[in-house]
Amino acid sequence: MWKAATCTHPRAWEREMHNIKEVNEDAFKYLIAIPPRYWSRSRFTMQAKCDTLVNNMSEAFNNVIVDARSKPIISMLEDIRLYIMKRWSKNRSKVQKYEGDICPKIRARLSKESDQTKYWIPRYFRIWSYFSWSGQKLFEVRHVSLIGDKFTVNIESQECNCRKWLISGIPCCHAIAALNFLNLKA
Repeated sequence: MWKAATCTHPRAWEREMHNIKEVNEDAFKYLIAIPPRYWSRSRFTMQAKCDTLVNNMSEAFNNVIVDARSKPIISMLEDIRLYIMKRWSKNRSKVQKYEGDICPKIRARLSKESDQTKYWIPRYFRIWSYFSWSGQKLFEVRHVSLIGDKFTVNIESQECNCRKWLISGIPCCHAIAALNFLNLKA
């Protein structure tokens, strides 16, 4: 199920759903009854720029306010307000000490995607047998095996048809391979 949930491309999601159906048809029927826009990255919109699949943030918040929830409403809200103020203050102090232009977790994701670029070969995308004369930075990025997947990357519009870059706002390994080809920083 997690493979189907984390797929960013609709065809990959369909492939994983087919695998689920082969293993357990009841599980397939259960999952297919839930609209995938609620649980699969392959159907997430591109406006939010968030690819989070789990509910950990609200669970963590509920765990923090467990004592406050038993209090009268005004006291509960005051406890929550104080907790949020302390948390913001602590985070503000961390950010002021941080030296860098990209947050550590995003840097780690970029590093992971950069490590994957060794498996991808970018080439200028040809339009009518000519290189892209329009000035668009279009690339076809193929797997090194040349029998695997291929993706189209548009550097100017920050899009890759694997959809990872669109959904999260963080360049995927295909986009980083194309950016590296142009000697641009990801």
